[in-house]
Amino acid sequence: LNDYGYQHPLQITQCGGGTISVNRAIEAPLLTLDSGPVSGVIGSQFLSELMGYNNVITTDMGGTSFDVGIISDGEPAFTYVSNVNQYEYFLPKIDIQAVGNGGGSLVRVDPTTGVLRVGPESAGAVPGPICYDQGGEIPTVTDAALVLGYIAVDSFANGTIQLNRGNAEDAIAKIGEQLGLDLMETAAGIVKISEFQMADLIRRMTIQKGFDPRDFVLFAFGGAGPMHVFLVAEELAVPQVIVPRYPGHLSALGQLLADQRLDGVRAWGGKLSAVDPAELRGPTSEMKSVASKTLLDAGFESERQKHTFT
Repeated sequence: LNDYGYQHPLQITQCGGGTISVNRAIEAPLLTLDSGPVSGVIGSQFLSELMGYNNVITTDMGGTSFDVGIISDGEPAFTYVSNVNQYEYFLPKIDIQAVGNGGGSLVRVDPTTGVLRVGPESAGAVPGPICYDQGGEIPTVTDAALVLGYIAVDSFANGTIQLNRGNAEDAIAKIGEQLGLDLMETAAGIVKISEFQMADLIRRMTIQKGFDPRDFVLFAFGGAGPMHVFLVAEELAVPQVIVPRYPGHLSALGQLLADQRLDGVRAWGGKLSAVDPAELRGPTSEMKSVASKTLLDAGFESERQKHTFT
């Protein structure tokens, strides 16, 4: 970057929607959790302001997951309690919910129930979908999309990658034999299951939180998002779908647009009725010092504002 003339500090995107210094990311790596999908929400917020939309459902589908965020009245929805596996953490972050459903999600017939299962395991970048010809042996959503004609064989990745349709068809046909379905029925079933899983996640992010999807537009981005969200929008009665010109780059755009941001949180236990202000002076003074030093190190002047809560 320096060779190209960049003379500013290196910044790392964080879960609150802004950027932090490298040193801050080293001190508190938890701040970087989900920062990639969060950047997609920031990019969507920028585009929605330009286009005049206040309420947006952001959908980011890549190779491994389908990530959903909400922009309401022009502002991203935040959460302050999140769970990762068995761990619960308290941190202000843009609310992103995900399901293991992407272009690389593996397709199998459940040996116990005998039904078709899509994800949450993924083929990853290597070996990737069978049609990539990199050694993949289990069919994926991308393979089903290729069989259905959603993806053009010769122009994929601007013609730099030649897809193997025959191998994808053979693998999906074997899945179909276990289910008593032909090739196209099996491929359509894979895609439909994938899309209904997406719709269920959006329901949890909207209807179950008091939002009406009919009041929103849906932004579709990520490498695989625009292929699948139209059925999702129809299922939820979302009136309009917006596909950015370069959907695979929207999260990168959000990273470039992100502002320097610093969130400081301290836990304090006890009844508010029994609070002694003297007990809070020490922690608040320490937080002020840390914040001021962090901002000054990044080249910003600090200003303190006092708020009174009743």
